[in-house]
Amino acid sequence: MNLRRMAARGVLWHRRMHLGLLLGALLASAVLSGALLVGASVKGTLRGIALARLGGVEAALDWGDRHFSADLADAVAENGARPAAAVLSARATAAPPAGTAGAGAAPQLNRARLYGVDAAFAAFAETPAAFPKLGPQEVAVNAAVAERLGLKPGDDLTLRMPRPSAMPLDAPLARGGDRDTVAALVTVKAVLDEEALGRFSLAADQAMPLNLFADRAWLQELLELPGRANLLLAGGDAAGAQAALRAGWRPEQAGYSVRSGPDGWIQVESDRIFLEDAVREALANAPVQPTLTYLVDRITLGGRSTPYSFVVAAPSCDAPEDAACVSPWLAETLGAKPGDRIELAWSAPGPDNTYETRRGGLVVHAVLPEAALALERALAPRFPGLTDVDTCRDWDIGMPLDEEALNDPGNEAYWKAFGQTPKLVVSYETGKRLWGSRFGALTALRLNPAKLDEESVREALRRELDPAKIGLAFQPVRETALRAVDKALDFGGLFTGMSFFLVVSALVLLGVVFAHGVEQRAGEIGALLAVGWTPRRVRRLFLAEAGASAAVGAAAGAVAGGGYAWALLEGLRRFWPGAVADTPVRFHLSAQPMVTGAVIALGCALAAVWVASRRATRRDVRALLAGAPPDGAAGRMRGGRAVTLVAWAGTALALGAAAALVALRPENPSGMFFGVGFLMLAALLAHYANWLARRARRSAGDLPGGRRLAAAQLARRGGRSLAVAAMTAAGCFLVLSTAAMRANLALHAGERASGTGGFAVFAETTLPTRGGAAAAFGLPEDAVVPLRARDGEEAGCLNLNRAQSPRLAGVNPARLAAKGAFAPPGTAEALWGLLETPLPGGVIPALVGDSDTAMWGLQAATDPVTGTELEYLTEGGEKVRVRLVGRLPMRLSVFQGMLLVSERDFTRLYPGEVGHRMFLLEADGGGAAALAARLNREQARLGMEAVPALDRLRAFYAVETAYLSLFLVLGGLGMALGAGGAGVVILRNLYERRAELALFHALGYPPALVRRMLLAENALLVSAGVGIGAAAAAVAVAPLVLLSATGASPAALAAVLCAILAAYLLAVPPAVGAGLRRVTPAALRAE
Repeated sequence: MNLRRMAARGVLWHRRMHLGLLLGALLASAVLSGALLVGASVKGTLRGIALARLGGVEAALDWGDRHFSADLADAVAENGARPAAAVLSARATAAPPAGTAGAGAAPQLNRARLYGVDAAFAAFAETPAAFPKLGPQEVAVNAAVAERLGLKPGDDLTLRMPRPSAMPLDAPLARGGDRDTVAALVTVKAVLDEEALGRFSLAADQAMPLNLFADRAWLQELLELPGRANLLLAGGDAAGAQAALRAGWRPEQAGYSVRSGPDGWIQVESDRIFLEDAVREALANAPVQPTLTYLVDRITLGGRSTPYSFVVAAPSCDAPEDAACVSPWLAETLGAKPGDRIELAWSAPGPDNTYETRRGGLVVHAVLPEAALALERALAPRFPGLTDVDTCRDWDIGMPLDEEALNDPGNEAYWKAFGQTPKLVVSYETGKRLWGSRFGALTALRLNPAKLDEESVREALRRELDPAKIGLAFQPVRETALRAVDKALDFGGLFTGMSFFLVVSALVLLGVVFAHGVEQRAGEIGALLAVGWTPRRVRRLFLAEAGASAAVGAAAGAVAGGGYAWALLEGLRRFWPGAVADTPVRFHLSAQPMVTGAVIALGCALAAVWVASRRATRRDVRALLAGAPPDGAAGRMRGGRAVTLVAWAGTALALGAAAALVALRPENPSGMFFGVGFLMLAALLAHYANWLARRARRSAGDLPGGRRLAAAQLARRGGRSLAVAAMTAAGCFLVLSTAAMRANLALHAGERASGTGGFAVFAETTLPTRGGAAAAFGLPEDAVVPLRARDGEEAGCLNLNRAQSPRLAGVNPARLAAKGAFAPPGTAEALWGLLETPLPGGVIPALVGDSDTAMWGLQAATDPVTGTELEYLTEGGEKVRVRLVGRLPMRLSVFQGMLLVSERDFTRLYPGEVGHRMFLLEADGGGAAALAARLNREQARLGMEAVPALDRLRAFYAVETAYLSLFLVLGGLGMALGAGGAGVVILRNLYERRAELALFHALGYPPALVRRMLLAENALLVSAGVGIGAAAAAVAVAPLVLLSATGASPAALAAVLCAILAAYLLAVPPAVGAGLRRVTPAALRAE
């Protein structure tokens, strides 16, 4: 008979043993395959969301707050033979008219996005016909907006958006006044689903965006941006779209203009006022002359002065450095002549929207002729709020202006007579040094009329200026989106780890079942060895038998894994949605995770079989033929000095460390106390090993009653007793300790070193504030810390994708350091100082918002030298590197998912990001909740979303809470399987003791007495493990309870402990009953 036939007959004959093996492999395979299927489902869902939010869009050009001609889309489409659409995008708030909000609906929706679209945009939808044709004052909303506001088609809605400005509103000569927003009453025409691009977003984030869509032409008219857009979408690859744009664009489509002045001078300008360096570089081969125009507060000579004067750095004056040419009017007013030194005062913008008065002196070089001034007046930039008003009193700009100075009669007369004619001209180098700012140092380029005309300048600009260098650059958004999915957190590995107890318990159950079966076949193994079989061939026979059973079990488990995965996903949907950031994960059936799980389970099963068969074939043949129990069955413990040292040293260290940590009161103590508890677990197991060793050396007569034989039997098989206790204790400890790791976030919330930074409220606005936030909010100046914000992707636990460009927050490092915020005492200055430490190569230093974001969200290194570097695009299209030089030290902070850079660097990179949209607030006497409610009510016009800082932390912590709950459930199931494994061990012990138990019956012991004795003995066996695990967990948990650092209820922990103990005790009677049924007189005769 060959090996294959013997294996097949062995499977049939020992079918009970192989059924246990099959079930163990099935369970392990099901859990592994199911966990991996959950990961595949999460990834499949994220991929589906990524494709749904983009539709047919593969490349996108987002110009932020700048606007180009919408007909750029035609240029891209015609030159690249690809679909293209121009979109006008704006931040918005949305609210039903007063008194019309439905029950349960939000009164206002903040941080929404309004898109002005046309039919070309609808063509990117999966179902273009589902996108409605929109007319004036009509919008389509997505399901998220409709649900939040309780909207249906036909409902009215009030929208509010920031009023666009070609010039950055923070710039010194930008438009001022209170006309910062635009409002409109619209009607909801349709609610869009994903097939109609309702989920449209360029951000790598699975969260449903808050989208509204309007007719582009109507929105352009409303925002006073005729024919303009700021978002360009294209099909096909980004490189092809960029090439098509490069081939078909015209500079005037990006806001550049070429005009002629007196004497034929040609000037290149921008509707943004300031020109980029790339424009000057593009005309480097032409005879260009740069100019810069500014408004100074006062010009003084001796006791005479004049307020608010335009100055220009231009070629009409050949003055040397630190000298100036003055107008005849200024020379007469001040009595200035060549060689005199005049003093200037001007307002320079700071990074925090404040202005600093600066002063400087210039030597009068000459008095300019009227012809030169006529050229300067004709070519003066057009400043909204200045150029278009008749009197100085009507000036409306962002710079601080003194009312008394504006009413100066002499200056008013000059304005009426000469308008923007500059009173003073300097060289470009002098003007750039004095008045250049983060917004630029170039307001125009002039060209010699003798060599060029307007058309040749336009053509040279079109040919030489790369649109990518001014920010008109397509990004491969589809490729980026799929990369963010591929690099997302491995949920398959995560859920495999969370199912660890189940997998291990299934494999342990498999192992003990097979080991028990092998011991029952000791005589068969002995016979095979006696007739000449080699141990290797016997092991091959067992592996062949087990391989068939395990393979069937693993294959069936892979199929059953689909059910386990579905159950997990259903649990996530119903009970733990926070674990996946409230994302509805769809079940995705995939062969790869199923095969992977089955192969791993099969491999583990065969490894367990090989170990058991190897152990059996190494025994003495005569012992095998006699059916004697294995030598290690007794496994008496030896104890010894080493074990004693471990026991008492571990106990002392664990208790001492626990006491020290209680005294130190660390902010995040859960992990520390977990380590202390694990140390105590090892110490208690060492104590138990010593006890078993002592009992084995002494008679049982010194114990009263039924405990005598129970203790003797535990010590007799000390190795096995310790193994059962260790596995049970470890499982019990991990489950209880994990259940207690729910942090009490309120414990340190008021401290500066906590995740709130000691602030009571965290607030964000949809529309920016431009200075004076404290006064607007009704709070003291020191109680408000404003921050700048740059929209990006959430890099924290609420985004399942890997963020490619995390949100940026611009902070004032010195102010936060002075408050000691977000840092342990004495370390704030060093921490926040990292943001002000220059890095070589123009790299920008950044702090990660908290430790969890660095570890899980970005999976990045944080170090001033070796920190991970991320690539960002500046407002002008330049690529810059941002290095993660550090992180806020707490696990969770209100800045989770963000990167923090200094406000100085932020405003340099993004000068067009107006004002502040993020705030840290200290509460007044009414408390955090009252302050947040008041701000949300009073600042609704800004789209205020203020929440108590502690509530924001709790929202982030909900993810971890969900994982802990899920881990507790899966751990409980693992403990239940472990209880089944303990039952098999009990059955195995009773099988080895068949002759002993038969002798009890022969001597007349009542069966009930024998049964009670065995129940007590084995209840003590499992209770020892549970007790050791509970004691170790108590050492880990008790200090947390004393410090109020755990959110877990002691009653709940006690309930979990009782459930574990009950599961193990309930496994004892069936195992004892099954073992006693095998005790027959034949066992005594064999003895």
